[in-house]
Amino acid sequence: MIKREMTEREKNIANQWLSVMKSGNVEHRVIEGVYALENKGYDISKAKLLIDKGKAAYNNKDFNKLLKIIAMIKEELRRSPKMKVDYYKPEMFEDILNACVPLVDLSRFPQKIDSDLWYEKVYGGWYGKCIGVSLGDPVAGWKSEKIRDKYGIITDYVKKPSTKNDDVTYPIVLLHTIEEYGPEFTSRDLGYEWVEHLMPEEVCTAEFVALENIKNGIIPPYSAKENNPFNLWIGAQMRGEVNGFIAPGNPRIAVNFAYRDAVVSHITEAVYSEMFNAAVISAAFVENDINELIKIGLSYVPRNSEFYNIINTTCEWCKDFKNSKEVLVKIEETYASKYHWIHTFPNIANVIMALILGEGDFGKSICISANSGIDTDCSTGQVGATLGVLIGEKNIPIKWKEPLNNTIEAYLYSFEKMKISELTDWTLKIGKIIAEKIK
Repeated sequence: MIKREMTEREKNIANQWLSVMKSGNVEHRVIEGVYALENKGYDISKAKLLIDKGKAAYNNKDFNKLLKIIAMIKEELRRSPKMKVDYYKPEMFEDILNACVPLVDLSRFPQKIDSDLWYEKVYGGWYGKCIGVSLGDPVAGWKSEKIRDKYGIITDYVKKPSTKNDDVTYPIVLLHTIEEYGPEFTSRDLGYEWVEHLMPEEVCTAEFVALENIKNGIIPPYSAKENNPFNLWIGAQMRGEVNGFIAPGNPRIAVNFAYRDAVVSHITEAVYSEMFNAAVISAAFVENDINELIKIGLSYVPRNSEFYNIINTTCEWCKDFKNSKEVLVKIEETYASKYHWIHTFPNIANVIMALILGEGDFGKSICISANSGIDTDCSTGQVGATLGVLIGEKNIPIKWKEPLNNTIEAYLYSFEKMKISELTDWTLKIGKIIAEKIK
């Protein structure tokens, strides 16, 4: 019997149920969406009953039935009742700031930065981001044990590095949006730029749902909420650095941009994660102490949020154990075992551990992150960007920079490839427009 090739329609349906990442990690997005909602405290028992039927349809290659079951699962997720009452989580920008408690004196900001130093640090930030993403991408989705079994301890790129990744894609769209609309851009403006420039086949999880929502006229912030079980995952956090690049020494402005970016696809705790990232990066232009930077970042996170508590707890573990092996055990036991590997919570713990225990050493910091597993491209990209700003491009070891050949690639129509140095020039151009506007 001649084996029939799958049609494009069948492939599309199959990929909705099961897909394989570049790292080889197998993803079941529909099933993951069910359990992501359970993590939020919803009763997903009815949706669970349909999972085995979906598996059977997939295994039998009955893709028409599979598509129907996927639709039925999504219906049940929409109907799922909330079983857990959340404590108050502010959503509006001013409400978020009002729920924050500064841990340091924020009156020192804003601070001006010399143009040459600004360039050097942004160049370092972009290089660091690209290096971290390239280092972590081949093992994205892997547990730390699997990484050790395959590679031992990672101390260098395990595959030819490639920056073609969604982590670098969204920040470029943000720069373009500010260029088009000015610093007063809205989340709605940004959402429509997503529609114009993102390659939809390369858009994942919360961003994919948000993009589809926007295409159907459901604009931000509703695009982040409608049918979006992934809106507490890491996608917003991974986009945060550029907001600091364009507002150096001015975390209050950086977190405002971060908020407008985050609410396109994410809510509450995940929005706080991007604001934290942006504040840390912005402050890193004028502050060199990692622990102080974390305090500055936390000063823009609601004090009663789980995100705040996870960072605080991880900082305490780093003080108590002083080595990444023992801290990682605590992170895996407490967070990674409970949440999906793309969720914000376990990954921010890995980021904090790498920043503190990396002790300001670029290579040591990104390798701690890459060896820790789970969403290693996002977390290592964040660590790399932070260290890159702290030490500047000239101080990033050549072994990390040279393989990238000063080139960045993105999943974007109109912005698929450029020099990292050109991206740095563009970033400063946008930053200077912002600086003029807020004088």
